[in-house]
Amino acid sequence: MATNSNVSLSISIDREKVLGKVAYGIIYEGTWRRRKVAVKRIPIEKVQNNKGGEETLQYLYHPHVVKLYHVDSNLDFRYYALELCQASLDQKFLNETDPRKYRGPMPPEKEVCLQLAKGLAHIHENCLLHRDIKPHNVLIWVDSTGEKVVMKWAYFGLSKQVNPRGSHSISEVRGTRNWLSPEILTIMMEGNVGKTTSPDIRPRGTVKSDVFSAGLVFGYYLLGGDHPFGSEKNIEENIGNNEPVNLPKIKDPSMHAIIMEMLKYKPDKRISSADVVSRLNNLIEFHVSLRIKIDRNAVLGRGYYGIVFKGEWNNKRVAVKRIVLAQCENNEREKEALKWLDHPNVVKLYHVESDIDFRYYALELCQLSLNQLFNGDEAQKNYQEKMPPEKEVCLQLAKGLAHIHEKGFIYWDIKPQNVFISLHHPTDGGNVSMKCADFRLSSPLNDRGSFSTTEHNTRPDNWLAPDVKKEPLKVTFFPQVHC
Repeated sequence: MATNSNVSLSISIDREKVLGKVAYGIIYEGTWRRRKVAVKRIPIEKVQNNKGGEETLQYLYHPHVVKLYHVDSNLDFRYYALELCQASLDQKFLNETDPRKYRGPMPPEKEVCLQLAKGLAHIHENCLLHRDIKPHNVLIWVDSTGEKVVMKWAYFGLSKQVNPRGSHSISEVRGTRNWLSPEILTIMMEGNVGKTTSPDIRPRGTVKSDVFSAGLVFGYYLLGGDHPFGSEKNIEENIGNNEPVNLPKIKDPSMHAIIMEMLKYKPDKRISSADVVSRLNNLIEFHVSLRIKIDRNAVLGRGYYGIVFKGEWNNKRVAVKRIVLAQCENNEREKEALKWLDHPNVVKLYHVESDIDFRYYALELCQLSLNQLFNGDEAQKNYQEKMPPEKEVCLQLAKGLAHIHEKGFIYWDIKPQNVFISLHHPTDGGNVSMKCADFRLSSPLNDRGSFSTTEHNTRPDNWLAPDVKKEPLKVTFFPQVHC
């Protein structure tokens, strides 16, 4: 019978369910806030050795990096409550008779590599080096339906901060030898590390060593569990001689080409993790779903939580707002408001859908915002000539605002940047419409037509009424809310 050991008020572990043993501790299955988690337990005296480990995850929040939920300690141990995954990548290639073998679903091969490339790019963007990339440190997460499978980087016990250029001084060589880059193996074999305490004359490493190791993992996966550089006894020698003897067995020439770019012998010739993402995206027909498509080269703008691209939905040209899935809660106000608003002077929300990384909002495509009308650009001057009379501009915006209030919402973020200008096609009369847009700060009103302003700490102060900060904003409430 399993024995539960209480760690703190929020974390508990099941001592009979050991998921693995790592350098400084043991990983158990456990619970945190009624959620099943993996709990890494480290003796308190070893915590300093793990400072580059799970502590690093406090700075990483990405669908393809394992999540750190909580950290707690008692007199003897520190406990890390981590996202619980079903298996590691190496378990997929265990012997058929091994009970630990992973037999569950997997994404398409290119998608597996793309997910991992995205996670690695995020790690590097945050000026971190993993330093222990290998199949054992790639985890497989599967949802309860078995339909959604996500690849995640894990085990950051050897990770290290790098400078903004992606380099660092090497005081010691860490990692698993068969999965190291040639430059790190050379430093290890020459034994130059640790002979000086001066950072100025120590060997230097870069994030490109992670890219090489990721190339090994990609090759290993596509080769069905074989190492790209041969059998166990020849791997180090073949890496040193730049002889990836198994790589020609990869059947997909495009994937073979990308991995070869990742495995360049010299780090400065190697592509970056961001380049890997770009190359893989180009291989995979880029689509959000069956319905929304975006043009990654046509960026319309960048906001608090995401990027807006030009795109297409149901053969209609649209603006597509793309938000990292983890940040979607911050944009739910806009989705909720636009679901109820339907007016010629309010920008339309056509459709919302998600993939494993992002949520996509297909919105009415407009030509420019009101503030852009006055930036002196020649193209904007052309739009000035097409604008309605001044009173008509104000009337259209007043109608849109009245509709927002009639539906029981406070807009809250009224400013020139959020007033869009839509020029209709000549077949539709060629007229210009003014549109209220960007409802991320909007709020539903209560029965008295008011709401508390205290929760809005990102409001545009330069465009607020003077009384808003002093008391709740009062707006006439109409009973036909959400009808």
